[in-house]
Amino acid sequence: MNNTGFIEAGEIVRSRGIQGDLIIELNLEIDTNIQLMYLDLTDGNLNNEDSKIAYNVKNFENLGNNLALVRFNEVSERSQTNFLEGKKVFIKNENFSFNTYNSDITPSKLEGYKIFDYEEKKHLGKIIGLKKVRVKYLEKTLMFVEYGNQPLPVPYEEDIIRFIDHDQKAVYINLPDEFLEVLLTKQ
Repeated sequence: MNNTGFIEAGEIVRSRGIQGDLIIELNLEIDTNIQLMYLDLTDGNLNNEDSKIAYNVKNFENLGNNLALVRFNEVSERSQTNFLEGKKVFIKNENFSFNTYNSDITPSKLEGYKIFDYEEKKHLGKIIGLKKVRVKYLEKTLMFVEYGNQPLPVPYEEDIIRFIDHDQKAVYINLPDEFLEVLLTKQ
């Protein structure tokens, strides 16, 4: 996570159509009702709030395969979007909630990411693998975290994952109280 209150949501891949629609490759799943997105027009040289410009989202459509079609109120024709290709797209931290654990975007891309306890601000280890498991009639995904010298299974779920920072290759989680102690005593 960066210190500016923003999470990188993706990158503009190209423009589409004469009305200035944009194709964005997403790093995370975004609510289709999102109203504001921010673009960093500084080529990433600055990493502060002043380098982000707010755009009002007129239309957001998830195209699948980590892609979204977006139209901003401030853009009405393709010629206004040519310089936006390759620009990073951000959303505010407070506008982000992790709302799915089985999306197209992750979990497969998370292997090798560092994992942190969000509340304790503590590095727990590195994700060394992911596995889908069936519990009764539900299919769940577990992240296996290299914790000390043993793999710890951590559920890949909305209630556990606080947010994912693809820039820093980090996953921030909120573990239930005494989760680690209980898990470590059972192994």
